[in-house]
Amino acid sequence: MKPEPVRFNLSRFFNISGSLFLILHSLLLTPYLSPKCYNSPMSSDTYHDWVAHPVGDIPKDTWCEHCMRYNARVSTITVIGIKGSKVLMVLRKTDPQKGFWSFPGGYLSWDETTKQAGARELKEETGYQAKNLKLHGVYSDPKRDLDGRQNVDHCYIAEIGDQGDERDDVEVEAIKWFNLDDLPDKIAFDHRQMIEDYKKEN
Repeated sequence: MKPEPVRFNLSRFFNISGSLFLILHSLLLTPYLSPKCYNSPMSSDTYHDWVAHPVGDIPKDTWCEHCMRYNARVSTITVIGIKGSKVLMVLRKTDPQKGFWSFPGGYLSWDETTKQAGARELKEETGYQAKNLKLHGVYSDPKRDLDGRQNVDHCYIAEIGDQGDERDDVEVEAIKWFNLDDLPDKIAFDHRQMIEDYKKEN
């Protein structure tokens, strides 16, 4: 009996080859041909990349083709700590606006309310406990961040409780109480507007 000749299935060959090509393209080429994922881990220079790319590497109001997140504006929290006629401020140790005074604050994390975020940020940056946090206002002017981040800020007023021993000194150079009528000249972001709004209401 003669052995059957080997038949080359051209269609199947191209299907397999095409699949292999797509896999190799995704693994090897896409990271270099596509914009950096807005939510992907970066190099050891993550912080410098974050400063250099304030709105990410993908266009605003578009979907990231890697993680399918939407590049929208981000929520931040600011806490104005009040004790009598004085207000608590921190001297920024890092950019943006390194060397400027600001109120404690930061980004809203997953699984927390804006009020919880305010209490957390105040404790992390100053060591103080927040008491009676009350929403002061929402600041959403697209020009409020000089580098174009356009963060939407939820500003809280808080009574200040006891201060603990632990605080984050990575972002904060110093903390200081200022008289409401004698604030520093260099104030970051739109925080001067926040305190001026507070003074008008109180």
